[in-house]
Amino acid sequence: MTVRETLDFSARCQGTGSRAGEMIVGPTRALFMDEISNGLDSFTTFQIVTCLQQFTHITDSTILVSLLQPAPETFDLFDDIILMAEGKIAYHGPRSYVLSSLSIAVSSAHLGKA
Repeated sequence: MTVRETLDFSARCQGTGSRAGEMIVGPTRALFMDEISNGLDSFTTFQIVTCLQQFTHITDSTILVSLLQPAPETFDLFDDIILMAEGKIAYHGPRSYVLSSLSIAVSSAHLGKA
């Protein structure tokens, strides 16, 4: 989806029509953000995600952010992760379980090919 399509989808989820400026207003409190780090250095991206994390925890809302290869410090700020590979979900769950879950999946795949 394009950024505009993502914003329109987010607004529709909250019942605000296609007015992207009203995305945070509404009963569902969900914000969808696509590739917010384009053109930014890792420190600036970290600062933005830190602010988003604080906002999310204070307002008890949900923010879905797509990032391509975030720095480890930025990755550590997320509560839940959706990892995608070739257009399919490879992992969805708590950030703290990503490595163990993927290690098990890789081990199982390797044993299946032996």
